[in-house]
Amino acid sequence: MTSRSEKSTGQVALSIEVTPTSVAAGAEFGLLARVSCTPACDLASLAVVIRSEDGACLGEIALSHFDGATNSTDDLVLRAPLSVGVHRWTASIEAFETDDAAYPAVSEPIALQVEPHAVTVNVWDLASALTSGSAARMHVGVRCACGCSLAGRSVTIHDELGNLVASARIADEVWPRTEALYYAQVQATVDADVGLHRWKARFSGAGLEPSHGDGQADFSIRVVPAGEHLVQVHAVDGDGATPLPGAIVTMHPFRAVADHRGIAELRVPKGSYTLFVSARRHVSNRAVVEVDGDLVTQSQLAVEIRPERM
Repeated sequence: MTSRSEKSTGQVALSIEVTPTSVAAGAEFGLLARVSCTPACDLASLAVVIRSEDGACLGEIALSHFDGATNSTDDLVLRAPLSVGVHRWTASIEAFETDDAAYPAVSEPIALQVEPHAVTVNVWDLASALTSGSAARMHVGVRCACGCSLAGRSVTIHDELGNLVASARIADEVWPRTEALYYAQVQATVDADVGLHRWKARFSGAGLEPSHGDGQADFSIRVVPAGEHLVQVHAVDGDGATPLPGAIVTMHPFRAVADHRGIAELRVPKGSYTLFVSARRHVSNRAVVEVDGDLVTQSQLAVEIRPERM
């Protein structure tokens, strides 16, 4: 039998695969280790140890697969630190011996990039046109990529100069039929000249644990001259008598939705407009109207004919 002093010194190489390579603070990620040695041998009795910067053991992962040349492990699932930045850990395997060779201990550094939780922001339910001095009402949605609760935090609205124009508290519940989409109802006073303005909705992740990034959404505010004339549009079925509640009436850039009577009202400046009316399961209607005073008009929409299924 070969004595210890007569054994040759083998060579060992350790590699670590981190998935994903960049992970959100506090989120789970996987580690997979591969060990190759010369002479090659099955290391099923050994384990790879993962240690943090301060030497604390974070976990062990057994070498459970051998393909004749390389030993590998199953995934070890760990949780990322809460602090953002690069964390330098170490994977190691102790010295070991076989009948023919003695292998030294080996270690491999692990650089784990921990990122703040990404936050997305979006804006909806904003009127297509507003007048100076009016109220811009909207919903602002905020979602953490990891599904964290953002209830009770604030969203802010800023004009193109960066001035704060409104803020609101995020509701405790999520938007209906969504997962982790928290929202706030926001109202901002429009104090801008006629034209198109670029505003921003912002969310600050400062002070959240785990660490969260900031989120921002750009959106447009269209300011139009104050409407001088009231246009009342009666949306009806092709028979001319049945009202179409919920019909959408557009006189760009003005838009309204018909009430339970099928009536939509828009206040617009004097001028020529293309009146566009649409309703579910009906053919949309388009007409040119001249507005030089208050106006009442009717829009008849034919029922949409769908081909029969074979």
